[in-house]
Amino acid sequence: MKKNSLYIALIFCLLAMSSFVLSSSTKKVEDTKKGKIEWVTFEEAMEKSAQDGKPIFIDVYTDWCGWCKKMDKNTFQTEEVSKYVAENYHAVKVDAESEKTTKLGGESLTFQQLSQHVFGVEGYPSIVLINSKKEFTLVSGYREKDEFIGILEEFKTASTKKKEEVKEAEDKIEWIGFEEAMKKSAKDGKPIFIDVYTDWCGWCKKMDKDTFKTDEVAEYVAKNYHAVRIDAESADATSFDGKKLSYQQLSKEVFKVSGYPSIVLINTKKEPTVKPGYHGKEDFIEMLKAFKTSK
Repeated sequence: MKKNSLYIALIFCLLAMSSFVLSSSTKKVEDTKKGKIEWVTFEEAMEKSAQDGKPIFIDVYTDWCGWCKKMDKNTFQTEEVSKYVAENYHAVKVDAESEKTTKLGGESLTFQQLSQHVFGVEGYPSIVLINSKKEFTLVSGYREKDEFIGILEEFKTASTKKKEEVKEAEDKIEWIGFEEAMKKSAKDGKPIFIDVYTDWCGWCKKMDKDTFKTDEVAEYVAKNYHAVRIDAESADATSFDGKKLSYQQLSKEVFKVSGYPSIVLINTKKEPTVKPGYHGKEDFIEMLKAFKTSK
């Protein structure tokens, strides 16, 4: 009798859970039909985008902005926009004057700092579009639903096209691991150059494209250096002088890197030299030549 009661109780629990899941899914569909966008937090959107490759759109607003309220009603609360966003984007709302905090690249920022200092927002409403590589585009001003969908579609198409172009423009430099470079350098006497970057650094991406992906730089590096890439915010571990360190510790505590991009040059005596800032291809090659001669 007790067993039968237990089975019945389990069946009711399963039915209740199924009903809850079904009702939650149904609610999302109904919300989309009613023109309700599913807004998520900034950090959640960044995580989801990294996983599924969907771009992000951020509605940057203020409480006192009349055009923000108008765009919310006439654009975001329409069935067409909510449906398009649900299928193609992760959506975030950011109060540009909020002192609440979020994280970007391991750093804690207020939403005010994120909006004004990182994204460069100066007027409201503004839309920030971010692709899966954390590259963003700022679109200022009020937009009706059709124009807004057009903007989102154009950015999504451009992001997809960029991915294809990146695949075509493969790295010309042969990047190897830090420990492997140290071993090779000890054997053949070649110095090492390390590209120290972060995912959110725009100048790092520019230097990668304008400098590292050129034939001249790739050819010179192949003959004269061992090349390494280090994400300055990575918790992944490596070894240096018998110590186990994260790449973040190696960059900041050992090499004393304080800005990005930075180039660390290491001779066979394991003596590092840090060269901060962006360098074009000619400047970069001359820098490598000067260090190789001085070592």
